[in-house]
Parts: sequence; structure tokens; C-alpha cells
Amino acid sequence: MTIFFTSDLHFGHENIIKYCNRPFSNVQEMNKGLIDNWNSVVIPEDTVYLLGDFSMGGKENVFLRKNLNGKVILIKGNHDKKDSLLKEAGFDEIYRRLEIEVDGYKLFLAHIPLHLDPGERWYPSELKVSPPDHFDYFLCGHVHEKWKRQGNTINVGVDVSGFKPLTLAQLLVRDI
Repeated sequence: MTIFFTSDLHFGHENIIKYCNRPFSNVQEMNKGLIDNWNSVVIPEDTVYLLGDFSMGGKENVFLRKNLNGKVILIKGNHDKKDSLLKEAGFDEIYRRLEIEVDGYKLFLAHIPLHLDPGERWYPSELKVSPPDHFDYFLCGHVHEKWKRQGNTINVGVDVSGFKPLTLAQLLVRDI
């Protein structure tokens, strides 16, 4: 079993293609590309920590979860609204934040970077989290293509991860 991390897929969100300069011509192509990329690295026995913003819009976009391999643990993002729908769609566990240990590293997982200015647009106060006393790396999403890493804060978003989930080892060695 392998553990992966990702965020900000934004299934069904047409405008994210232009906002983040994604290499897709339309939302159908993006949805298919994200599913294909995910399933090219994740097998059914793997676990993926999805750090928020799975989809936009209707129920059909949330239910794309059923097309993805692996156990998926969702750390809620600002676009992940209805817990009952998320559970029905097949997310195995749902959290606002999570502390885990992987490969000997203590990881703190949340959607929004701890150092993000609360005055910044789209900063939902209900997702503001307090970090634990000690962690080695803080994994987050929300910032899309803005940066890959700032100190021990790592952006796991698809826009800086080749549009697929990555392992912690891959995240730690990739170019900053």
C-alpha cells in the first residue's frame, strides 16, 4: 500500500482551467484527464489524502469520486460543503485537519496554508486551523499554481504536481 497526497482537483469547474492555466480545452477533458492521471498512479489498495476542493457544482461532480482508485481521506476545502453528500459519494473519512505520521515524519494536513493572510480573498474562517505543537511538514492546497513549497509548508495541489497525486518522497525531492 502506498500513501499519496493531492488537492484542488475542482472537478466540474470550467473557470479553473483559465484561472490556473490548466492544459485542458474544456471541463470534460479536464475531468477525464484528472481521473486518468489519478488512476495511473493509485491502485485500489492505496490511500490518498485529498486536501480539499474536490469538485464544484452539482452532485454529478462529487460522484466522480467513484471513478478514482484507492481509499480517499478528504480534508475539507472551501468548496467541499455537504458532509452527507461527500460520504454518499464515497469518501472514506472526512476531516477539517489531520495529524498523521508517514515515513517517520509528523505531518499536519489542512486545506489552507497556515501563513495565508486572513484578509486574502476566499479565506473561509471555518477552515482556519491551529497547528499542533510540533510537526515536520505542513501539507496544504488552496494556493493552486502560486508556489510548491515555502519552508516546511508544501503545496500538494494538482496544479503544481503534474495533475496527479504524489507520495511524500516525491513531494520532498521535487523542484521548489
